[in-house]
Amino acid sequence: MSVEILLVLLAGVIALLVVLLLSLSANWSIMTILAAVSPQPVTTIIHFSQMWALGSVPRTWGRASNALLHPVTLLVLGYALAALVATDWSQRPAFAVGPAIAALSIVAAIALADANRAAGRDMLLVTVRLCAPLMCVQSLSTIVFQLFDDVKETYLHSAFAGWLIGDQARLLFTTLRNNVTDPTKSGGLLFVNANRASMVMAAVALCCWAASYRSRLARDRAAALICFAGALSTGSKTAVILAVVLPLLAFLLPYLLAPSRSQLQLAGALILVPLVSLGAAQVASRATDFTTNATEATEARDALWTAASAAFADSPFRGLGWGGWAPLWSASAERGELPATLQPHNFLIWAWANTGLLGALCLAGLHLILIVAALRRIRRAADAREGHVASFELAALLWMLLHGMYDNTEYFGTEHTIPLFAMLVVNSFRPKPDADGARPGTRGRAGSTLQRPRTREATRTTATQVSRGARSGRATVPLRSSRPAALGTRSKHGRSTGPWPSRASRPEQDGTVS
Repeated sequence: MSVEILLVLLAGVIALLVVLLLSLSANWSIMTILAAVSPQPVTTIIHFSQMWALGSVPRTWGRASNALLHPVTLLVLGYALAALVATDWSQRPAFAVGPAIAALSIVAAIALADANRAAGRDMLLVTVRLCAPLMCVQSLSTIVFQLFDDVKETYLHSAFAGWLIGDQARLLFTTLRNNVTDPTKSGGLLFVNANRASMVMAAVALCCWAASYRSRLARDRAAALICFAGALSTGSKTAVILAVVLPLLAFLLPYLLAPSRSQLQLAGALILVPLVSLGAAQVASRATDFTTNATEATEARDALWTAASAAFADSPFRGLGWGGWAPLWSASAERGELPATLQPHNFLIWAWANTGLLGALCLAGLHLILIVAALRRIRRAADAREGHVASFELAALLWMLLHGMYDNTEYFGTEHTIPLFAMLVVNSFRPKPDADGARPGTRGRAGSTLQRPRTREATRTTATQVSRGARSGRATVPLRSSRPAALGTRSKHGRSTGPWPSRASRPEQDGTVS
């Protein structure tokens, strides 16, 4: 074990040196690829992609320090602090180390994404180009494993599965049982839990579909369809339900939130969503196996959440502490037929159980801020195309959130979706490179998405300069644009050619949450 620890430390030092030598774009690319695959040849507290993100902080220190002032990253750090404070009353305080370091790596990944965006990179397209090929391979392997159970069994018993998935694969048939051993489940090359696999592939699929609106390339939509097929081939019932609702909602949201929407459009959309959902529910209800399995899954979660609610009544603020959930559920499981090793299948309950009410509130506030920011971005979109980019990115974020409320995934999804989560955070507040941002190959310093708002004195100074320029007859140009350049199509008179009104007819928006 000591040799493995030394090897990990040596690898960390080498990686840090490499990070300092590489460009920002190369750092993001390597972190994204490491996250997409997440190999685990040795057991570590956090994954290699998270180590890489933390190692990039010296390159993005200005961005990282600015990120500390933003509500999103403050809430992530608040969760990390709650995790450490909870060790005071925990049975297993060492369990807090991994989640606390993971939270810091999330902040580092957000800072790295923001630095790349400010350097002129379209983070949606860049991230999709890196993730999509790997996730397409993962999706195709999921389909193959679903069709050929013997191929799945052979792979899961191989050393290659242990190298990619780690101890979860090495101990799958002994002490760490998981649901891919079920003949109806499939996790592909990278997962032993079908629910986690479906969430990752679906999030990538929605981001690919969002990218297709901007790039207008068929390959992005083809990648999205392959990843969706992989998500549905896992056998996850959550994926089937969300696949019906979220893509439809993402398609309709830009029209629902468009400033020039008609009452007829609004009424039609509000009727269409529940009708499609009810129709899908009726179709699913006719599938006996699906209904039976869904009922069993719901009953299991109801038992888990009932045990959690009883514990919440006894200790609402401090929770159970790290290591407190296992004995609580073991006592409840003895009276039923469910395994004694189950987790709550809800990341908010899991956060409360481990860190107390403060940690759960931090994660709830984090997602609330991101959803509100994404909705504002959809409404302020220059045209329907950019509105759909924003709405499908929101759908990816919602998939992570809703899946985490029903399965064993984190507030950021899984280690495979950390780059997606960081990209979605940055894009929720400023989806485009700054108008004056440094383009690739230049050294200009662009504004940060996650930075302190301008002071009143700075705003007053700018206004005074503009006023003096007007009196002197000289045109003044602002030193920095407060919003990214819009991609909307406009006529020669400055009006929008789509259903979105011209920005000249409404106040300027910078797409940030104050």
